[in-house]
Amino acid sequence: MTSPQVWDDAFTRARYVGQQLGQAVLDPLQQNRDAQQNPYWIVETSSGLAEPMEIGQGQTMDGLQIDQETGQIWLHLMVPKGSTSTAQALPWRKAMSNAFRRNGDPPAPWATGLYYDTQQALPPDLDQEGNWYVLSLAINYRYQDGYAGQKSP
Repeated sequence: MTSPQVWDDAFTRARYVGQQLGQAVLDPLQQNRDAQQNPYWIVETSSGLAEPMEIGQGQTMDGLQIDQETGQIWLHLMVPKGSTSTAQALPWRKAMSNAFRRNGDPPAPWATGLYYDTQQALPPDLDQEGNWYVLSLAINYRYQDGYAGQKSP
């Protein structure tokens, strides 16, 4: 499960870059592809690991339950077919990538306990049906969260 802190940080970064590029950044549950006419971004997340960290005999350190999570932030650049060239679209994806590369870069430092790691870029599927191409960027993340006085689920 993706923690709300991870989602908030990633969405804030993506929205900041989208504003710089003049492109909408949409929540996947609120997007309406039919309403879009220009290139835009969709942000999604997936988590591969979400469990308590084992610290010695117990799973607490100084009274805090430490949970760890790993996963990916998926940024999908939606481009209307025939509207732009690859040479124009790649710098947009690079700008989005840069927002997750260095801690402290705009819009703000990474959330406490959140670390962005490696990235993968996926090319568009040229056999994709419909009126849009998708250029995707996956950013691997690690997140550690401590909860005082709560037991992990």
